[in-house]
Amino acid sequence: MTATYIVADGSTTNGRTASGGAAKLRAGGRRAFLSTRFAGQVGQGMFYTALLIIAGTGDAMVLSVSAVVIATTAGALLVGLPAGALVDRIGARRGLVIGAVLRLVVVLSLLLALGHGERIWMVAFAYSAVSQIFSPSEMALVSSMGSRGASRAHAWLVGLQHAGSGLGIVALAPLFFFVGGMPGIILGAAAVYVLTSGLSLLVLRAVPELPKSERPSTSRAFDITATLRFFRSEPRATYAAGVLAFAETASKSLLATLPLYLQQELNFDIWRVGLIVAVGAVGALLGLIWAGRHVTTAIAPRVLRVVTLAAVLAVLALAGLSEGFTAMAGNSHVAPLEGLASPLISGVVVALPVALVLGAFIGIVPVAARTVLTQTAPAGQQARVFAAQAVSSDLLLLIPVGVVGLSAEFAGARFSLLLVGLIGVIVLLALERVSRRSAVAAALPVPAPVSAA
Repeated sequence: MTATYIVADGSTTNGRTASGGAAKLRAGGRRAFLSTRFAGQVGQGMFYTALLIIAGTGDAMVLSVSAVVIATTAGALLVGLPAGALVDRIGARRGLVIGAVLRLVVVLSLLLALGHGERIWMVAFAYSAVSQIFSPSEMALVSSMGSRGASRAHAWLVGLQHAGSGLGIVALAPLFFFVGGMPGIILGAAAVYVLTSGLSLLVLRAVPELPKSERPSTSRAFDITATLRFFRSEPRATYAAGVLAFAETASKSLLATLPLYLQQELNFDIWRVGLIVAVGAVGALLGLIWAGRHVTTAIAPRVLRVVTLAAVLAVLALAGLSEGFTAMAGNSHVAPLEGLASPLISGVVVALPVALVLGAFIGIVPVAARTVLTQTAPAGQQARVFAAQAVSSDLLLLIPVGVVGLSAEFAGARFSLLLVGLIGVIVLLALERVSRRSAVAAALPVPAPVSAA
């Protein structure tokens, strides 16, 4: 009997030709999916560059930039969960297309805001809102990428995110500004999103959709309580979401604090700062590569626990250990160590391994945490699970990042680093408590039913 295969468009053909054709179609779908990710990040980098330049060059610069940040956060918080539910209902492939097209429309609307700084926050809100359709669709599609592993797919997504954003911000935005001014950047970003929309249509054709039996009904798709029940019943997903939220909080806080710390506290010049940044980038790259090759759902919780603890210790070391290292070296009466007694030299000795550890933390955590979420989320809830994780991260970001920023301004960078470390300790203790409670509940015997007699 000749075997029959169902390809992505729903048609059937016979024999090896269909099998090979389906495999080629899936491979093309993966390439289109990753290309969509890269192009979307390039366009987003250019868009945000234009948005912040317009906001930052107006009459009320501080208010305009603050309004953009608030509007972006508000869009994510207000629209995130309903948008994730919508993606679960219509399917991630269609959500990717709709999100790309809506992003294109919003980018073009930025042309109407030129010369009208009071409209910038509305554009920022609209872009953040439609991104809540695009981003969960990307995450939900990882489960459709075949048998190569979720960790590898997420590693590619994280790498392409940073590469695309860097290309858009550092190279293409200045180039288009030189050619056409601010309208040039906006039109360049729109052209990139035209490409993104076309690539998303290729994903729609080539990537297989969930079986109808796994697609939720309208009422079930918009039932957020089902997603909350999932996180309550799946401690691995809760742990992953918590660590991911802390990683985003820590990375944003350190981005604002470390330059001030390196220059004012350690008196580093631009070359030493560049060296620390380069070591951190190497750590992130190595962590990303390792996580993409080796992380599985079985080991991901242990990996998250170890790298988060290492990052917390590294931040605390950076906050206080460099001065202690200087005192130890000066009082050691050992010639090689006495040569390190200078605060500048000892600062480098402490900062280099800390940068490597923090870079590895930033590279490993997104891959490991999202791998857990991809492989534990029930079919038909992928987008809602990732939307809930994103909303929780945004909620947790608000207070800590604000407090760390104020402390850096009024109490110094060392105190801010200490706060980041303490937040990490609190997050780890809370997540470990949740994990222990879940383990105890799972080990309890199920009560025997009472007989009718």
